[in-house]
Amino acid sequence: LIFSRNKPLAMHFLWYFWKSLSFQYQELKHILYQHYAGTPYVKAKIEYLPSTQLKQKQIHTLSSVCGFNIKAKDTVLFDYGDSPSSMYVLIEGEIHLIHKSLTSHVENGQYFAEAALMDKSFNSTYQAKVIKNGSKIIKISRDILHNLIEKDESTAYEFLSIVCKMFAYKLQTLKKLA
Repeated sequence: LIFSRNKPLAMHFLWYFWKSLSFQYQELKHILYQHYAGTPYVKAKIEYLPSTQLKQKQIHTLSSVCGFNIKAKDTVLFDYGDSPSSMYVLIEGEIHLIHKSLTSHVENGQYFAEAALMDKSFNSTYQAKVIKNGSKIIKISRDILHNLIEKDESTAYEFLSIVCKMFAYKLQTLKKLA
């Protein structure tokens, strides 16, 4: 109720919640890498655990802030060892996340490479490749996230709320592995 009346307070809360999630993610990832000896296969499994599917309203909010791109078949969004500075949401189409013999299919409404928003030193252990021509993808960069203040409060609040929910889900999934 307080947040609905005071959007600046809500934005500050969500921003610090985001920072807290980021810190927890980094800590948990470090623990899991140590536990599993940092093997590339396990590291890849940890990085692209299935994400929750976003609802149409959430996808609309994200695309209203970031826009979307239409990609051709065989486009590589990032490769093994790259340091992407953005996370991605598949609106429509088909994308595969490939690590050697392990392939994961991204479904419409799912997101991937979210670690790139939290960790500047993130190096991908997989390749993200567009499989279907005309795939629609939202790209959320660190710059967009940090420049939310320039957006109107309502949109910025919705956007940050969605991103926090996405990371809270990923954190819960990782905690199950620990």
